[in-house]
Amino acid sequence: MLSTFAKPVIFGTIAARLAGVKKTVAMLEGLGYFFTDQPQGPAFKTKIIKSIQVSLYRLSLPLADKVIFLNNDDHRDLLLAHKIKVKSYDILGPIGLSLKEFSYTEPKPDPVSFIFVGRLLKEKGIHDYLKAVEIIKQKHSKVVFYVIGGLDAENPGSLTGNELNYYITNNIIEYPGHVKDVTKWVKNAGVFVLPSYREGFPRSTQEAMALGRPIITTNVPGCRETVLSGKNGFLIPKWDIEKLVEAMTIFIENPDYIITMGVESNKIAKEKYDSNHVNKKLLHLLSL
Repeated sequence: MLSTFAKPVIFGTIAARLAGVKKTVAMLEGLGYFFTDQPQGPAFKTKIIKSIQVSLYRLSLPLADKVIFLNNDDHRDLLLAHKIKVKSYDILGPIGLSLKEFSYTEPKPDPVSFIFVGRLLKEKGIHDYLKAVEIIKQKHSKVVFYVIGGLDAENPGSLTGNELNYYITNNIIEYPGHVKDVTKWVKNAGVFVLPSYREGFPRSTQEAMALGRPIITTNVPGCRETVLSGKNGFLIPKWDIEKLVEAMTIFIENPDYIITMGVESNKIAKEKYDSNHVNKKLLHLLSL
């Protein structure tokens, strides 16, 4: 019932107190589905579960000596919005990654290509991506669109098998199914697209930036931290398929942007996402 981000923080913090742990730090890597805005508004069940989750946060987080968030929106939308008082908090930013594993490779702008990587769920923006792709394909048939990720039949927001097959059989997207080396597919693509409704600080975007790929993503918590719009990609409004089409069309009509903006992505990744620097910051926040 609770989000995957909530369970270890809530129950881990309470367990630490019961076990007599002298110092406890809780780190929230995101707020998850129940704090994510939906186009049709929250369902009644979602409101109930969110209320329960907030109550558990209100019980557990004050037990921690410090709470660490990845972005300031999560701090605002949880602690401030629900008036949860904690002893202290900090903003870490990105978790970080090994730049040696994700070194720059120059993208090939011919043919122009885009890639979506993530679970094929509504809140990840997969439906928006596919609708935008179908619109673009009508005018730019040679542009390539990749989708990397799996279906989740138990999730009501998942893309269905029939929907996925429609886009595959009509040659709208290239879908290789389950892949072990996602990095290889990102290297083969030109532009990374993540029209998500909310993130903590998306690692997939960090990896794509380190590899030298420009980013199209939404102006929502977590995602907005990764793009300087017009410099290493474009920020678009959430749920806005028209703006997503416009952003992708810019790269189609100006393929040189794929390289120049990709270089900027790589620069940002080197400055902000290097795990060596991030780990030092985290150790400092932990007072270790």
